[in-house]
Amino acid sequence: TSVQPGSFGRLTARCLSGLVEGFLDKAGKLENDFL
Repeated sequence: TSVQPGSFGRLTARCLSGLVEGFLDKAGKLENDFL
């Protein structure tokens, strides 16, 4: 199986955006708890 740089970049971007969304979701919950 050959992996094209473009598809790898999209996969990485999707993983990063997923991590960011998860982090923001946790931060939002914590913020709601503190306020």
